Amino acid sequence: MLVDVAKCELALDGPIGLRNKWWKTEIESGQVDARLLIIGQVLSREVEEYEVETHASLAARELIDDGVNVPPAKRFGYVITNEKVKTKAERVNTSNRNGSVHYDRQEYAARLKVAAKEVGVLDDDDPPKSQWCDGATGGLLFPD
Repeated sequence: MLVDVAKCELALDGPIGLRNKWWKTEIESGQVDARLLIIGQVLSREVEEYEVETHASLAARELIDDGVNVPPAKRFGYVITNEKVKTKAERVNTSNRNGSVHYDRQEYAARLKVAAKEVGVLDDDDPPKSQWCDGATGGLLFPD
């Protein structure tokens, strides 16, 4: 029960700050540490078998070029650096251990907004807290 309350408060006022919407400003201004924005991925097949160049396949190819083995089912992470750059290989970066990689601010703000809407914690009318949390139990009304 306490964990659910903590998760609810974190979703509302924590690093993403959904209730106050400061997350959009923080992300768009580049103030969020890129290490917090790493997207975790697991491939279901060998990288060479992917015909479409997704962020995940681009990141896996970058790792392979750096000498890292990326077999199916191995988890790895990447940061979206520039969604609109013409050279697709430059859209993601897998070398972000020190947080110095610059992320695509607009892309992350847009993705977070879409995700918040999908799980019902944000809409254009700024819904009341009761839509985000179950006041009686303090539990989340959206999945982890």
